[in-house]
Amino acid sequence: MYNLFISGSDEDFEGTPFEIDQSRAFEHTNGELKSSYEALTANQVNELKKHPCIFAYETGSEKPPKYGMLKGVKKRQKMLLIEYEIISLTRFLTVYCKHN
Repeated sequence: MYNLFISGSDEDFEGTPFEIDQSRAFEHTNGELKSSYEALTANQVNELKKHPCIFAYETGSEKPPKYGMLKGVKKRQKMLLIEYEIISLTRFLTVYCKHN
């Protein structure tokens, strides 16, 4: 299992915490898995922190995805503050563009 975060902004995932709307946190997650984690209790967050993260950008971005670990999740009304650490790898998933 892994955690996947996707952003439309090239400025995200630079190491500072970011916010996401709670309604989008498990938007494309399998129903059974979603029900196991969506309450985001302390125990559930601790379980999620055991799994690696992929931080990716939406189509149109030339930035490659990043690898890291979840450090914390804080509920703020309808938003979630995501704390994470990017782990630098020599080679991770890359974006290849074919130019004709």
